[in-house]
Amino acid sequence: MKKVEGCVEMIIGGSCWWKVNLAMVMLLTVMGSGAYVLVVATQLNATAKLRSEPLLTHEQCDAIIEAAEAVAKSRGGWMSHRHESYPTVDLSAFDIPYIAKFWNSSLESKVFRRLEHIYKVDVPWETHDKEEKYHFSERTSGKSIQEEDSISSSRNKSPLYLRDLFVVKYAMGGQRSLSLHKDGSHLSFNIALQSFDSDYKGGGTYIKAINRTIHIKKGDVLFHPSALYHKGVEITDGVRYILVGFVKMQGAPWWRLWGNLATTFHLDMITPTTTTTTPSSSGLVEKRVEEEFHVTLIGELTFLVHRALRELPTWVTYFLIGRIHPALYAITIHALYLPS
Repeated sequence: MKKVEGCVEMIIGGSCWWKVNLAMVMLLTVMGSGAYVLVVATQLNATAKLRSEPLLTHEQCDAIIEAAEAVAKSRGGWMSHRHESYPTVDLSAFDIPYIAKFWNSSLESKVFRRLEHIYKVDVPWETHDKEEKYHFSERTSGKSIQEEDSISSSRNKSPLYLRDLFVVKYAMGGQRSLSLHKDGSHLSFNIALQSFDSDYKGGGTYIKAINRTIHIKKGDVLFHPSALYHKGVEITDGVRYILVGFVKMQGAPWWRLWGNLATTFHLDMITPTTTTTTPSSSGLVEKRVEEEFHVTLIGELTFLVHRALRELPTWVTYFLIGRIHPALYAITIHALYLPS
């Protein structure tokens, strides 16, 4: 017993204590490197995909705008405080009967199928029983999004569910842009409801990682991981409408980072182009444009640390004001992030 106590005393307080600390540091370094290789460097985490492609017809886009404006008129205007940190002038899609019915009947299935394919989301009916691993909720057409914790469709049996779906309005007399931010979900999409240059000037979605503003055609959708920092570029003329969705995965693997710490960014844009196939016939074909961008992990970590320090006042404001007086917090954030 005395020999054991003597060994412990030698390790803790003796001359070789630094050897033990050095060994611990080396062990933690090896473990950290292994965790990086296993998690950050995996293909699904190292590469973040951004993809745009046709989704809606022009008639469907016009119908969505018309339905949203009708609801806004009946309610006395658009909302501007649905989101706390980075609010937009918008309306919940499930407060608009036309959009709710459209989403439930066909759009949900189309969007989720594309997300499952692009981002390699496991489809539960192939390997799992729905009742054992996933818990879906059936939603009737037009039900408010606030009435359910998660919105999905058991008809489609997808591991994905909708966290939020809303129509955003950028206008010269109101909100013209949205600051750099990331979304509180796993995957995001936005659908252009109007034509760039003819209906509005400026605008577009700026993606910080690739330092590029993406403009998509009317009816096209842009898919991207929610953790990618992006912003709504300021419009300089006209009105810009987009349909935005935040999607999460039920039972998501703990190691999926959804764009966090990605070092390779794959931009894949698909746009319809008119072409003549024979002297007597013509049609629409898909033109694919693919680009790849690379950043360093150190650069990404530096940006995230800098960003966290910049957002610190917002979090302090929330804990000091938001938890005590939500209304005052909403007014403060509105003033900070929603310039007129």
